Amino acid sequence: MPQRAAASILPRLRGAGISRSLDNSRKSSRVLNSVAAGRRLAQRTVVLQTAVTLATALICLLSGTDAALAALVGGLALTIGNLVAAMTAFAGGVSGAGVALGRLLAATALKWIVVAVGLYLALAVWQLPALPVLVAAALAAAAFLIAAKLWT
Repeated sequence: MPQRAAASILPRLRGAGISRSLDNSRKSSRVLNSVAAGRRLAQRTVVLQTAVTLATALICLLSGTDAALAALVGGLALTIGNLVAAMTAFAGGVSGAGVALGRLLAATALKWIVVAVGLYLALAVWQLPALPVLVAAALAAAAFLIAAKLWT
């Protein structure tokens, strides 16, 4: 039975894919997403992360100003990291695939450098409470994922 099903599907797949892809290429060469849509998504994401960070800091204010400051620094480390990544990835507008990949890799590296430096400053240099720093950073990361799911 599985061989019969595969035998009946294969001829349909062979003919359908080639002719449709050729017809679509003649009609238009539209892209699925524009650079402007990516920029708007990055802006919305940073705004959502900032709002989540501020809400976390306000909640942590119930435990004291040190906890609120720790939450603010932890959340802003990820938020600023994502902002730097977006600015790097979208700098220069439309370009070839190699340049776009290079920008994306550089943006990701810069993001994690900013996050690591922010968390290092919060925990080692300023000696802020670790739990609010890490909770706010985790919530900012979750806000990034939620924004990506909601607006793409």
